[in-house]
Amino acid sequence: MSLTGVALDLDYVQRTFVLELEGLKQTYFGGHPDDPVILHRAELVRHAPPFDALADATVAARFDRDLLAGFARWDYVTFTVVVDKTALAARYIATRPDPYHRSLELMVSRFAAWLDARGAVGDVFAESRGGKEDQRLKEAFRQLLTTAQTVHPSGPLVTRLTSRELKVKPKSNNVAGLQLADLIAHPAMLDLVGARGNQPRRADFGGRVMEIVERDKYARDASSRVDDVGRLWVP
Repeated sequence: MSLTGVALDLDYVQRTFVLELEGLKQTYFGGHPDDPVILHRAELVRHAPPFDALADATVAARFDRDLLAGFARWDYVTFTVVVDKTALAARYIATRPDPYHRSLELMVSRFAAWLDARGAVGDVFAESRGGKEDQRLKEAFRQLLTTAQTVHPSGPLVTRLTSRELKVKPKSNNVAGLQLADLIAHPAMLDLVGARGNQPRRADFGGRVMEIVERDKYARDASSRVDDVGRLWVP
């Protein structure tokens, strides 16, 4: 399984990113302020309504071109964690960690360290998975920060995150950053799985997305290292 997140500056989101993303959606799919179009990769690929305009190959090619240009132009940083669930269970037989929660812990820790390196602070949003799942995820986030407060109270998890509560938003809230993460998540997983298997990068649209992400958008440390910073394989 895989988890992908993106980091964006809130001023940039308000000034630029939301306007451009909504403009892209309006150009190709229309929509109404009371019934916004929410970008969702699975539905885009199927050309399911409201994305049925993409059934026209000419329109789809223009949309792909404009979306790729956005991926390259927009100012964001990407974090991806891919978990080999079988290997994780085998390594931690006694504790049997939840793969999703383990992904969240690693991503939030890397995000906090990335903020710390820049003297910045940030907050964490996740897309809703449903009532019980959301509560479990919030509790995992809370436990992560509580442990950090005890073990390393001056560390990034304590000093760089502005809230000890995970904010969970449904897809219907039209959160721009969550839609961007959704569009990158599947290509990022396939790309890292392929790389681990010494396979060449896919030549499809997802592969073109990952050319951009790897070149410019993955989180890096001071030496420009991506692995174990913006891109992690677990365990």
